[in-house]
Amino acid sequence: RATERTAAVHLFLRLGLLLLALAIMLPACDGGSDTAECPYCLETDFASTESTTEDGWPIGNDEEREYSVVDGEYVVTLKQPGKNKFMGPDLFDAEGNRLEIADSKISVTGRITAGDAVLGLVCRWISEPFQIYAFGVLENRYSVRGPDGESLARGALPEGTDLTQPTKLEANCAGDELTFAVDGTTVATVQDSRVPAGSDGVLLATNADATVPATVVYDDF
Repeated sequence: RATERTAAVHLFLRLGLLLLALAIMLPACDGGSDTAECPYCLETDFASTESTTEDGWPIGNDEEREYSVVDGEYVVTLKQPGKNKFMGPDLFDAEGNRLEIADSKISVTGRITAGDAVLGLVCRWISEPFQIYAFGVLENRYSVRGPDGESLARGALPEGTDLTQPTKLEANCAGDELTFAVDGTTVATVQDSRVPAGSDGVLLATNADATVPATVVYDDF
């Protein structure tokens, strides 16, 4: 199981998702607050399918994955092993170009309801070339990955963490300091400045031997 856990934590950075890229850097955004200083930050409570779609989160069903809103929560399922998905609000300027956020403080509450899944948060997610900072959790461990899939930190989750119960994940990406927390307990702080700006979101991944379908429920991004 230790080998499988390590493989799963490593997996969530292997696949890229193509996005439109734009070299625009915004002021610091705090958890989706929509203010004059940060007009493009979106807070999503997944109240309905319509509001979630308007915020740019995917909704739909295909042979690999399914996205839906159920009882005010965002439900994501991967149907095959060895897959991953990054999701987040679409942030575009008036000309339709994706915005890139320099500093952000984001959080989400998530839980695993079926199968073997890595869940987590991403910040500074860009497509060309694909780069990301990703914070993933699986069973009793976490991993932080940076540019080119480099491992920046890994270790044990706080004692008593149960990922089948609502678990709050936090990421504070400010300058070259990246801090990650689980249920209010900081588990990792790393220094890295190679990716200066990008999009924020959540992740779901399965390893090659995962039990599927693997489902994660997210709320309060």
